[in-house]
Amino acid sequence: MTEIRKLGHGCVVRYAYLWAREHDRGEESGRKDRPTCMLLITHGKDGLEVPLFFPITSRSPTSGSHAVEIPETRGPARPTFYTRVGYCR
Repeated sequence: MTEIRKLGHGCVVRYAYLWAREHDRGEESGRKDRPTCMLLITHGKDGLEVPLFFPITSRSPTSGSHAVEIPETRGPARPTFYTRVGYCR
């Protein structure tokens, strides 16, 4: 996974993220590309690197779910695909 290592922790990429509710319905891939943050690279039982991706959404978290708020910003510090408060779930 050399390409994954080049991205690095906290990198935001466009990724067809598969939500748990979609997986539970039997879907196998995400419906659309969405901004997704690679927060962590861990190692699986086989020793291979496993990246953990978390979707970025404009929807507020539901009761009982966990999310990190991405505050609204101005200028080049904020990715162009976001214009308001977002959440990394």
